[in-house]
Amino acid sequence: MSLRVFPTLAAALLATTFLTGCKTADQKAEDYYQSALELVAEGDAERALVELRNVFKLDEDHEGARVAYARIELERGNLQQAYGQYLRLVEQHPGNAEGLRELARIALDQNNWVEVERVVRLAGEAGVIEADPVLRAIQINIDYRTALIGNDPAAREAAAAKALEMLGEEESTSIARRVVIDNLIRREDWAQALLQTEQGIEANPQDRQLYLIRLGLFEKLGRTAEIEAQLKDMILLFPGDAAPTQMLIGMLLSQGRTDDAEGFLRGLIDPAAEGYEAQMQVVSFLLARKGPEAAIAELDALIAAGGPNVPFYRSSRGSLKFDTGSRDEGIAELEEVAQAVEDTEDGRRIKVALARMYQTTGNIEGAKTLIGEVLASDPTEVEALKIRATWLIDEDNPGDALVDLRSALDQSPFDPKIMMLMAQAHERAGNSELVPDMLSRAVEASKGAPEYSLRYAEYLTGKNQLLPAEDVLKDALKAENENVSVLRALGLVYVRLVDRPRLQTVIATLNRIGSESAKSVANDLTARMLAAQDRRDELNAFLENLAQSGEGGLRAEIAVIQSRLAAGDPTGALTYADDLIARTEASQQLRYIRAGVLVATGAFEEAEKEFSGLLEEIPGSTAIVMALSNLQAIQGNPEAALAVVDQGLAVNPDNGALLFAKAGMLERSEDFEGAIAIYEKLYAANSSSIVIANNLASTITTYRDSREDLERAYTVARRLRNTEVPAFQDTYGWIAARLGNYDEALGYLEPAAAALPNEPLAQFHLAETYSGLGRKAEAIETYQKVLDLQEEGATPSYLERVTSEIERLTAETEAEAATASPVEAGQ
Repeated sequence: MSLRVFPTLAAALLATTFLTGCKTADQKAEDYYQSALELVAEGDAERALVELRNVFKLDEDHEGARVAYARIELERGNLQQAYGQYLRLVEQHPGNAEGLRELARIALDQNNWVEVERVVRLAGEAGVIEADPVLRAIQINIDYRTALIGNDPAAREAAAAKALEMLGEEESTSIARRVVIDNLIRREDWAQALLQTEQGIEANPQDRQLYLIRLGLFEKLGRTAEIEAQLKDMILLFPGDAAPTQMLIGMLLSQGRTDDAEGFLRGLIDPAAEGYEAQMQVVSFLLARKGPEAAIAELDALIAAGGPNVPFYRSSRGSLKFDTGSRDEGIAELEEVAQAVEDTEDGRRIKVALARMYQTTGNIEGAKTLIGEVLASDPTEVEALKIRATWLIDEDNPGDALVDLRSALDQSPFDPKIMMLMAQAHERAGNSELVPDMLSRAVEASKGAPEYSLRYAEYLTGKNQLLPAEDVLKDALKAENENVSVLRALGLVYVRLVDRPRLQTVIATLNRIGSESAKSVANDLTARMLAAQDRRDELNAFLENLAQSGEGGLRAEIAVIQSRLAAGDPTGALTYADDLIARTEASQQLRYIRAGVLVATGAFEEAEKEFSGLLEEIPGSTAIVMALSNLQAIQGNPEAALAVVDQGLAVNPDNGALLFAKAGMLERSEDFEGAIAIYEKLYAANSSSIVIANNLASTITTYRDSREDLERAYTVARRLRNTEVPAFQDTYGWIAARLGNYDEALGYLEPAAAALPNEPLAQFHLAETYSGLGRKAEAIETYQKVLDLQEEGATPSYLERVTSEIERLTAETEAEAATASPVEAGQ
């Protein structure tokens, strides 16, 4: 009996073993997930994350694992990592309420309203808002903000009333309370606003925003002592937040308590602590208040004291020396530290800092070697990825740059520099439709920082979107209300809008700031405003009054001369220049201006003598070389014009303006290869210049024929895709035509030719495209335009092609007509 049972039992055991050893990927993933949950329950977050990463290797879409991973990162305070995980979660599982809730909450805390509205819109589409009090409270925040933007008091009060009703719901109270407090502040009910704020702090002692609101309310109520006390409390409550310390130091300094400020910072140093943040706050304070020597002395003392942070202090000292002019000494120190440092996070940062120094001093290969080492050790090192992406963009490899930048953004989702670089990469790749979104996101992430706001506003004004540009710049002024660069950009928007009242407000603000740069901008905007309104008499009176008062200095005097020239009064301009020299001195700048006026009056010989004399005194001066060269060109002496430029390049061989001018001269003299060589040199030095890119691509496409050259031209010019600038349309369209993409080419070359009706080359490119599309009648007509536009005696390289194509197409058209049937002919 046992003999018969044994094989059956053995087979069953073997089958069980076989099945156990062949778990599916889903089953293995579930085992890792359950193990992770057990580790979370035991408080072992690090090992739980390892198990969850194992889940994703087998099942990237595992919803529970993604939620658990995000929760762990959120609870550990790693907001960027948590945000990235929740973002992936809602992409994979669009209806996940927790993912939508936490994304909206984090974006709200970051004041990223574009993202808040996007996520809440997704939550609405998923139908999860009503069941989730946090999402409902965030929706009320959106409604409240919309009412504020729309200046709708009734809607604002309605939203605030809804928020007040939600204060009893535990999960959403802190979010709803924001609306209640803000509405009370707008009513100027300071006491009730303070009461609500203190109740909020009691309920949620870690809500930093409430502390900031209470600071403002203390100030409104004149409770200065409580402001200082609360700032000290915030420094202890939020050790990773530098803002309370900065505010307290600013307050102490405004009260003239410099020693108290330094003493307070030194009191934050715990000698037993592992970090170096407190020590570096003292160094930064000394640098700002007492200069680099005091900061370096402090670093010397920290280094002499020894300890594990010495490499970091030495790298900081080297960086400070580099930044203050001792570049060789700074590089030498960082090289020594980088060679000895361990492969840690700080060690990699030191190598990145050294790579930046190498890049600044032109040692690109050394910088690339270091960045390569860093990324080989840690492929997610954000700063190294940003640097490599910048190089890739400059090398016309925006695709790989975007790969690096997306990886960096995964690690640092709110880094505006990454978004700015992504905008540059999209622009270089010709994806112009993606550029404004990235620029807008950079502004949002930076909370309206001027650097990013100015770039976005520049983009918008370039597209003639003046009202959106105004909004961006006004928001930037909320961050820095006396930023002269932002005020200037806003003033220029108002000049273009011919909005005198708002421009006057900007000018008044600049005059109130009162710095030399602010006054200069205010005067410039005033002059632009008067010129834009064609108020010539008032403009001249303003400029002359400015010059006579001495407030505008020499710039005002020069502006008077320029204004007279612009008004068609070169004789008056020359008289003013002579009077100015007589009552001041014949400085080189005034002599240069006077020579320019002489050109305007037609006194070429005297102007040439003055320019030549100045060039002997200042060899290689770009402005003088260009003026003298242009004067030779005006007089019909192209060889002499080129010789002057060559004279300047002998002194400054890498001068971009002179090289650019020479390239144009060589092209006009039909030395096309010489022109291309110069454009290539300029492009290698500055591949971000759209003008250089256009000229290089245009010259290659016009005068070279190989497929390799045409592909090279396309790589350089693809950023011109969707351009509305006629010269750039012509370049991109002609490249498309040369590559055989006639339909695409036509969309660029027709508007370019219409905008450049007197440019024979633009008409030629359009004619060639019509010919390539088989539109013979239009081709013949456009080729004829090319002939009609030729100057007498001109023999451009394409002229023979034009005449032969007219003959060929005319003959073909006539032959087709002759062979047509009688019916076709009658039709």
